[in-house]
Amino acid sequence: QATWGAGPPAAGVRRADPPASPSRPPRPRLGGVCGAMVLGVPLRQYALSVFCSFGSMAAGSACMHAYMKPELTIDTGEFEKETSARRKAIEEVQRLALDDRFAKQPSGAAALRPRAE
Repeated sequence: QATWGAGPPAAGVRRADPPASPSRPPRPRLGGVCGAMVLGVPLRQYALSVFCSFGSMAAGSACMHAYMKPELTIDTGEFEKETSARRKAIEEVQRLALDDRFAKQPSGAAALRPRAE
């Protein structure tokens, strides 16, 4: 007869389950709460993974802002200067393109253009 915890069972003999304690009934399985699966992973494990992922990103961002203080080093003047320089460069290229296009018109085309009245 097999006894619980009496060493390895003989070959081909299954060990008997431990007897249920009369003072403690077996715990019911929580099929509805923990049985849900998200992408093939139990819901509890998925929620823990999501919480840890976003928590670590938030902690990293908070540490970076506390250490480097990037909001104190932003100079809006540089951004405005760069934006105006880009705008002027685009206007200059457009003006040159239009000058080249309309400077080489044949003389007969000028007569075909409608006059502003």
